[in-house]
Amino acid sequence: AEESGLINVIGSWVLEQAFSVASKWHDRHSMPLTMAINISAQQLLGGQVSTQVKHYLHRFSLDPASIELEITESAALFD
Repeated sequence: AEESGLINVIGSWVLEQAFSVASKWHDRHSMPLTMAINISAQQLLGGQVSTQVKHYLHRFSLDPASIELEITESAALFD
């Protein structure tokens, strides 16, 4: 997906789906849950991740502490 350039579209969809599921889990369970979401290097370089995360936190009424963003190994290789 990174090589074809589709990673940003796929990554946006994954973020939305993950936030949606996290919201449903939060509504169904009384204990705190954390959703971990992998972020690709291209998503980070695209600069839209923080805007999308803020949007989905608000849209799905989630506490920021309930979301954990994981950076893929390829992202860690960038300077």
